[in-house]
This record gives sequence, C-alpha cells and structure tokens, in this order.
Amino acid sequence: MAKISVNQLAKYLVASPTQRRSIVVKQIEQKPFIVNYYDQASKAIQKYFLAPSRDEEILVQTVDAIFKMTPKDENEETKFDNNIGAINSFLGCIDEIRIMENSTISEVPNTCPKVTVNGVEISVYPNCVFTGQYNNKNVVGAIKLYFGKNDPLTQNMGGYITALMRRFLEENNNKDGAVNNKMCQVIDVFGHSVFFAPDAYVSRMKDVAIACEEIKFWWDHITQAAQG
Repeated sequence: MAKISVNQLAKYLVASPTQRRSIVVKQIEQKPFIVNYYDQASKAIQKYFLAPSRDEEILVQTVDAIFKMTPKDENEETKFDNNIGAINSFLGCIDEIRIMENSTISEVPNTCPKVTVNGVEISVYPNCVFTGQYNNKNVVGAIKLYFGKNDPLTQNMGGYITALMRRFLEENNNKDGAVNNKMCQVIDVFGHSVFFAPDAYVSRMKDVAIACEEIKFWWDHITQAAQG
C-alpha cells in the first residue's frame, strides 16, 4: 500500500507537479526505521506535556544534560546543538499553545493507527492526545511537534496537518468526547508558530482525497516500473 507521513503530505499539497513526483519517490525509497533527529528535544517536550505541573524546568534540565554529553563526532555535536536550539525555541512559543485546565494528557504509542485515504496510509502520529472540558463539554485534542528548522510551516501546510489530526482523533479517540478544532494543534518549533485545525475541514479533506489519488497513481506507476 502507498504510504506517506502527514508532514510530507502537507508539503505535497502545496508543491509543484515536479516536486510532487519527487516527494512520492522519496517516500517509496524511505527506510522503514528512521531515527528521529530531534529525539532528545521531542522526548523532553513530550515529558513536559505529560507532567501535570508542566514545569519548564523539565526542559531546562534536558538542555543542561545535553550540554554535559560528549559527542562522538562533529555530526553528533551538530545534532546536540540543534536539539538544544529546538528546546529553546519551543520555550518561546509555549504561551500560544492551548491546553484545557484539568485535562488528561496521554502519550500516543508508536504502533498507533494510520489514517487511510483513497488507498494511501497516512502516518499522523501526534505526540500526545488530551481530553478535558471546553464550554462544559467533553472534548478531545492533540498536539504534534514539527521540527523543520529550514523549512517552516505555511498556513496552508499547518491547516492540512491539523485537519488530518482531527481525522485521526475522530477515528481513534472519539469515545472520550467531541474533537475540538481549537485543540488540534501542530507546533512549528523553530518557527515559533502554533497552527490549529481549520473550520473549513471538509474542503481540506477533499484536497487530501484528491492528493491521495495522485499519490496512489504515482506510487503504483513508479514501483511497477522499478520491478520491470
């Protein structure tokens, strides 16, 4: 089955025709297991959200711990520096993030379900999901981190990612309450921006459906050609 990450799908939706084919090729060639370059920052931020106190000291302690690490080579030193930069950037946009009072926040397992649209498996994978009260109603939300240091999210890309987060929650977490657009958030860490699910959810998902038809076509065409 054709597969794509939600971040790459967002890029696909705003890309030129030439770029779109290239995105599909890279998804086909992608190795099954890729280490998250920003794993240190991602884990620290996730720990911050999961802690009931949401104490910024959790993030500061991680930065201090990375500073004390001895990199094995120049590449690892650069990685450490970028993870420290990511945490510091995140600290600068905390006030824009919406978290309901007395909400319950949980980690999303690595084996979380994919969203399937027109024969394409989309890996949405929020960093955490939360439930709580909003306007006296039980609602569900989610947070996803985006680490595109040199590739910031546009309003359109953020809209597509959060729309698919809403779809993910509707399919997997709807027993805990209604999915609330204002609580479906993608945080562009280096861009100091927070994007929320758009009100124009139906039209966004129509765009996604058409894009997935194209991706499925290219995926089948390219893999068949490679097989001879």
